Amino acid sequence: MKTKVVWAVILLVLFPKCAYSQLSFGQPEKINDEWRFILKDVDGAQSPNYNDTRWQNVDLPHDWSIKES
Repeated sequence: MKTKVVWAVILLVLFPKCAYSQLSFGQPEKINDEWRFILKDVDGAQSPNYNDTRWQNVDLPHDWSIKES
């Protein structure tokens, strides 16, 4: 009987700790702004100053294989 009481006390003490120890993932961030796409290799496109205004604006997720058909 004493063992059951000890286990009951342990569970009552530890259960609230487990219930409130949920992970938080921080603030959500929008990453779907200003993505551009072109279906070819372009030399120099990795440069921050590259002019990509003629490329297609796309929303994420984007699948390039749709444009091939």
